[in-house]
Amino acid sequence: MITVEKIAEVAGVSPATVSHVLGRRSHLYRPETRQRIAQAAQALGYRPSASARAMRSGRTGAVGLLLSTEPHRSSLFENELMGIYDGLAERDLRLTVARLPDEKLTNEGFVPKILREWSSDGLLINYNAMIPQAMVDLIEQYNIPSIWMNSKRPTDAVYPDEFAAGRQATEHLLSLGHRRIAWANYSGGEHFSASDRRDGYLDAMQQAGLSPQVIESETGAKIDRAERIALSRQWMEASDRPTAVVAYAKSTAVPILLAAEAKLGLRVGRDLSIVTYDNRLSDESGMALDTIIMPEYDLGRAAVEMLIQKIEAPREPIPSRCLPLSLERGASSSKFMPPDVCPGGSLEPKRTF
Repeated sequence: MITVEKIAEVAGVSPATVSHVLGRRSHLYRPETRQRIAQAAQALGYRPSASARAMRSGRTGAVGLLLSTEPHRSSLFENELMGIYDGLAERDLRLTVARLPDEKLTNEGFVPKILREWSSDGLLINYNAMIPQAMVDLIEQYNIPSIWMNSKRPTDAVYPDEFAAGRQATEHLLSLGHRRIAWANYSGGEHFSASDRRDGYLDAMQQAGLSPQVIESETGAKIDRAERIALSRQWMEASDRPTAVVAYAKSTAVPILLAAEAKLGLRVGRDLSIVTYDNRLSDESGMALDTIIMPEYDLGRAAVEMLIQKIEAPREPIPSRCLPLSLERGASSSKFMPPDVCPGGSLEPKRTF
């Protein structure tokens, strides 16, 4: 067995220095000292023991990624996961993944043991819709170091700035000269992004002195996929139809595009402008749609940074971080100035159905 003492002898430093550099205090030492110890350890064939390190430090060197067994309640995108992996790799930490049902996450006998059960020092909670309040209460009650991902909370969370994203999409269309701009959402409102993007749209329209048009279910229910093209055609056939649309997601934007071009002979990007939201430029419909891009990679890295801080002080709340989104231009919007531009009118949203 290669001991700390042997590495210290070869490197010409104290055993305590070797322990610190090979542990989690290497940042306290000069680069040349860290390099000398690393070279000595490599030459001797040293391999760190994770179990021994855990016994010395009281830490497992791993964090848990908590997901719901219901996929739509724990949406996790590839770039988000890459951000988590890169953030952990820089700190020599590992990731464990747990998919658990509500029955366990609301069980007072299980939640206090969750870190031990999953060999983790803290939790990244990617549980962002229909979150059981009992689960939240138990995690707070037992001071389990946790950071919530893509969940809008005042503390211990990181999420996209969806309100600003709603404004951003609308202001982009306003800058192109559009005045009859609609908001459309066929996907329902389980996640906070649905209401925040709409509210950002409404705020931008109000600031511009224009009348909003909201195209969504008044109950917040999801529109059946089979009905989305017909519904799109219905409101686009009106004489005062919108010249531009902010679509909540690709699942709303694509039916609008298909109804416009295949059913009504409108050309998207000329007769109708569309801006939507996705984790990358949306182009499955055959046209690259102007897309507000989600900050998935940054969200994953930020969650890791916050969790490291939370593990050090579990009882101290951390102010939540709200990340900006960015617009990537496609071919679905263009400058347009209808002849009947007239700001003003009622600022109450006109609901299509």
